[in-house]
Amino acid sequence: MKRRIYDIVSLILLGITLFFLALTVVFSTGTSVNFRGFAVTGVLILAGILMAASLVFARPSGNLPKRIGFYLTHGGIVLMLAGFALFELAGDSVTAAVPVGGETYYSNIQRENGEICDLGFHFRVDSRQIEYYEDGSEAQYYAGLAFADPVTLKVDGEWISVNHPVRRNGWKIYLMSFVYAADGGGEHVNFIFRRDPGEYVVRAGVIVLAAGTVLELLVGNAVRPKKEGEDHE
Repeated sequence: MKRRIYDIVSLILLGITLFFLALTVVFSTGTSVNFRGFAVTGVLILAGILMAASLVFARPSGNLPKRIGFYLTHGGIVLMLAGFALFELAGDSVTAAVPVGGETYYSNIQRENGEICDLGFHFRVDSRQIEYYEDGSEAQYYAGLAFADPVTLKVDGEWISVNHPVRRNGWKIYLMSFVYAADGGGEHVNFIFRRDPGEYVVRAGVIVLAAGTVLELLVGNAVRPKKEGEDHE
């Protein structure tokens, strides 16, 4: 009876944790919905504590791979929650439409609420390219970025494309699309600048969760339990 209660409690805690994890994935990835704040961070931390507590009260049974896998899957989820909580606490995401060409370097981005975000580096868009399929449809967007060191003014260039972001000064720069300014200001490139201090914590959590799943479901079920009296044969 106790074993069944432990299993039910563990499943409930797992469901709650995954629910809040899904909410974080949906609402804290730079969308127009501002879901970041201390309330969400508190919920994530609480969910992580509950999941950690389930490691103590669930009391996994079975062979050694199953028990190790149980702890790894729970630990992986806790790591993922911790990574998302780090983004909630110290992460940032801002969008900008930057004109193509010109000599002006940009380092400050104005948010939708009027606040100014200092990126900590200077950049401009020197050029853009579009790659086409054989049927003439657009296949990929490219933009040539130039970065200038704020102290030495040394310039270096780097190409960016859709789904292939560029990292700079703790920011991850994503190219989204090309647009023409409504006021006739020429062509612009839409970017998302994302700073996520919990990115590698989440990646570690995914790896640990995958390893635990393999141990618990595949290796654990493949290990043949010993039959009574088998050691005496």
